Amino acid sequence: MSIQLTIDEMLDVLNQAEHPLYFRLKRETENLATLLAERVAESVPEIELLGSATFEGCAFGGTCAPFQPKAIGPYPQALLGFEELYWKEMQDEDLSHTD
Repeated sequence: MSIQLTIDEMLDVLNQAEHPLYFRLKRETENLATLLAERVAESVPEIELLGSATFEGCAFGGTCAPFQPKAIGPYPQALLGFEELYWKEMQDEDLSHTD
């Protein structure tokens, strides 16, 4: 039997333990997550990346990157199962404010 920790949980543990490499590892994780987010935005033409990925702790979503729809349209097939409930709300917002 073992305990399985996600990357975000491991970062939380290092933060709680005040490990000297915590901030460096957090920054490197955010950099890698930003690279992943850029590839996601390239691969799903219906969405755009709004900024860099950040780690805010597991209690606040862990490592996340902000995306939004590029235009009003159907939910992208590649994102099925991820934030479907918010797609309509984002579609209803005025997307022109990000130009």
